[in-house]
Amino acid sequence: MAPMMKKEYSPGLVLARIPMMSYAEKPEDITKEEWMDKLNNVHIQRADMNRLIMNYLVTEGFKEAAEKFRMESGIEPSVDLDSLDERIKIREMILKGQIQEAIALINSLHPELLDTNRYLYFHLQQQHLIELIRLRETESALEFAQTQLAEQGEESRECLTRWSER
Repeated sequence: MAPMMKKEYSPGLVLARIPMMSYAEKPEDITKEEWMDKLNNVHIQRADMNRLIMNYLVTEGFKEAAEKFRMESGIEPSVDLDSLDERIKIREMILKGQIQEAIALINSLHPELLDTNRYLYFHLQQQHLIELIRLRETESALEFAQTQLAEQGEESRECLTRWSER
């Protein structure tokens, strides 16, 4: 019997072959052995794997690791690594609940971003509401929801539609 040849796929093709399912659907049951067989029969090219790793490092804000990986692999990141400092600062502000400060920083660095991506802006405003509730600032939360979120929802039905689908 001839040895089985591994097929080579790019990460995009691998992901494209995974069927999309809604939360209501139950995933097909697959054993660990079947999963390992499938994994062992797929070969991802080294360059594709390196791009995937670089994307992860940049997305997660691991600037130093991305710089070292760039030197070792020769893979150029899709963004300027110097901009990661700004991204990391914005992310830290959001994680600390400093949403309005994060919005101000985003606006100072990329004035058009929140105007062109209304869903992102709405999501940040939602998070601000959550932070007000977390701080038990009930009056402020109610006022913010009625004046800011309701107004934005009326301006952009997409925001409300996507929000209600969650």
